[in-house]
Amino acid sequence: MPRSTALMTYHHATEQALLRADFLTTNDLVTLQAFVLFLSINLFTTESTCVWSLTGLARRLTCSTPDSYSAFEQEMRKRLWWQLWYLDHRAVEDHGRDACSTDTFTNPELPRNINDANLDASDMVLSTDRQGWTEISFALIHFEIAQTSRKIDCAVSVWLNGCSGGFSGGSAPTVEWTAWGDSYASGVGSGAYIDGRRCLRYANAYPIFLRDDPDRLFTGLDVKMNYVACSEAKAEEVTDYQLYNTDQSSGQPNWQYYPRPSSGKPSVGTLSVGGDDIDFPGILNNCIIEGFPFPLSSGFTSRTCDEQRALTWSLISENGDHDEPNLELIAKIDSTIKSIVNYAHSQIGGNIFYLYMTGYGQFFNDQDPGCNTVTFARLANPKNDGKSHVLMATDLRQDFNLMILTLNAAIKQAVSQNDGSSVNVIVRYIDIDGLMGTGHRFCEPGIQEPDQDNPNLWFFHYPYGTDDTNDPTIQYLNSVEQANVNTLTWDQNSTLWVDYLNEFWSQVDETQLNQTVAGSGDVNAQLDIWPDIIGFHAKVFHPQVAYHEAIYDAIARQHISDLGVGAI
Repeated sequence: MPRSTALMTYHHATEQALLRADFLTTNDLVTLQAFVLFLSINLFTTESTCVWSLTGLARRLTCSTPDSYSAFEQEMRKRLWWQLWYLDHRAVEDHGRDACSTDTFTNPELPRNINDANLDASDMVLSTDRQGWTEISFALIHFEIAQTSRKIDCAVSVWLNGCSGGFSGGSAPTVEWTAWGDSYASGVGSGAYIDGRRCLRYANAYPIFLRDDPDRLFTGLDVKMNYVACSEAKAEEVTDYQLYNTDQSSGQPNWQYYPRPSSGKPSVGTLSVGGDDIDFPGILNNCIIEGFPFPLSSGFTSRTCDEQRALTWSLISENGDHDEPNLELIAKIDSTIKSIVNYAHSQIGGNIFYLYMTGYGQFFNDQDPGCNTVTFARLANPKNDGKSHVLMATDLRQDFNLMILTLNAAIKQAVSQNDGSSVNVIVRYIDIDGLMGTGHRFCEPGIQEPDQDNPNLWFFHYPYGTDDTNDPTIQYLNSVEQANVNTLTWDQNSTLWVDYLNEFWSQVDETQLNQTVAGSGDVNAQLDIWPDIIGFHAKVFHPQVAYHEAIYDAIARQHISDLGVGAI
């Protein structure tokens, strides 16, 4: 008899035998075992598509192991159930169905790790599990791997597709997300201004991309975003002013940082902080742009670039090679992470909280010599003023980049100290420097810097060529600076740019500022001062939209990955 004919004959005979045994209603163990063997063979035949339907039927026939069964029969039925579960798992994959199923969380315990010789039908109690290999060990490994795989598939499927067990009523589930941090998170200059006055929150920042999900990475999910990030925030200021559980219309450190939204009840959060703690704005002002930044153009004695670099390095690193982060810096970031985690758990209880902390991107291509004779000074561009300025030489660019790398090392260390600090805490470092690839930094080969029209650049240049000196708002702010320059706290060796700026703004009278702005004749000017004057200049060296999109993509994909890991 040909092999194909024999298979068809025995297949038909088995079907008839199962029908005669009334397999649809029987509780007989031998009949059920025969049915499972029949399905196991069919998985590898032309009728494999039927297995997906038939395993569901078989599982219902074996769905219970009453206590009235002997220990031997309970164990045999347990083995049978798990073999069926494994067949169903394979059939689901082969059939192209969604792998999401809540029954992976209600399975009976796995079979005992014992040899067949230790199974006796007369035993009331089975022998204890053996340590090491037995005749069923290989099957147990299959079951464990398949169960873990299905849990991951289910978690991701709930997130992406909203399938069984994910949500009911046909509406997508909502995850509450909070974005904390500094101007990298507030997105200064990126898109349209939203709110926050000096917090400078913009519409094309990575937190907004996470909320709106333009690439549909979170298909089947709605994100509620609490957008509390604020420009110029140091690590301790995130803790002090960004962890409110209700919306704030006014408060500390001064009125220019309000309104501040509530941090809500997030199960997921993002954080970008550290740049202001190392006084990188001072590097911009004293080494790159040169001179006190707009609108405060007069009455201030700046540091030399060497003085500023010395201060910034003292805040970043403790060793002469500048490659080991400062322990105090690590401690500040670590404290902020812990404060955020504690806040989140005070709002969501013992549920898992995910926090994604970004680093920073290196600003320069520090190998190409093309910038060695170039200055980024605002008074020397676009028309050179004929004066001596700091040149973006290779060694200086390398020094600035090393500052970013060492800061990133501090952030990574702080993240590692918190990731997995408890079973319900997941903290991840997002390497946004690695997202940049080639061609997106300042001083790339073939670019004549400072090139404000470079379409491949992922950072903002200073807005060279603009003249706001006659703007009444600029003139008023400069008058405040000149009136208070001798009383504002300034130490050449220690004062951070953001601290000095905060003290300056404390001298600005809100009513007088509004009257000055209103006197310009622009009915919208009271609002426009923040994006049109402050944000317009503050965006220098901050991410452009393309960079924010890349950061959104990296965070979203990491969170999707973590959902699979965290669900196991």
